[in-house]
Amino acid sequence: MTNRLKSIIRIAVMTALISALSPLSIPIGVVPVSLSTFIIMIASFILNPVESLISVIMYIVLGAMGLPIFSSFTGGLAKLFGPTGGYIFGYIFIPLPFFFINDRENVLLNVLALLIGNILLYILGTLWLKFYLNLGMMDALMMGVIPFLLTDLLKVVGVLAVGPVMYKTINHNYNFMKMNKRN
Repeated sequence: MTNRLKSIIRIAVMTALISALSPLSIPIGVVPVSLSTFIIMIASFILNPVESLISVIMYIVLGAMGLPIFSSFTGGLAKLFGPTGGYIFGYIFIPLPFFFINDRENVLLNVLALLIGNILLYILGTLWLKFYLNLGMMDALMMGVIPFLLTDLLKVVGVLAVGPVMYKTINHNYNFMKMNKRN
């Protein structure tokens, strides 16, 4: 299997996982609690940065085309450009710190990458929400950040718990396939 084909398969599988898990959400107001950030953080941890970024972009494009893959099984341009659109576009920022961190065994660097990705997501999402709903900054933070701090921290812990195993499994299987190809 060529590296290019392997990369295409990884992107397709991760796009499918993001699309399957993101609609699962708990509506707690304008901004719901969803599994989107968790699965995108997993993608960012186990794939290379380009693959995870493409997976997120593909997810957004598919949702924009109307597939019901955004929170609460919604999709389309109205959702993408609605009050939570900044958070959806902000998913693109989650993989970005991994362009600078390539050591999946350094827990501190990985925590830092995951937190920076979430902070960038919060910034874009909150500013979008603030301007879309004509809110004060504190109201936007209370609506789009404060209620999610604990759950997003738990998601980071979850990624750190399962991410290294998934990362090693994927790379081990790939190395095994390379060994078999030589024989």
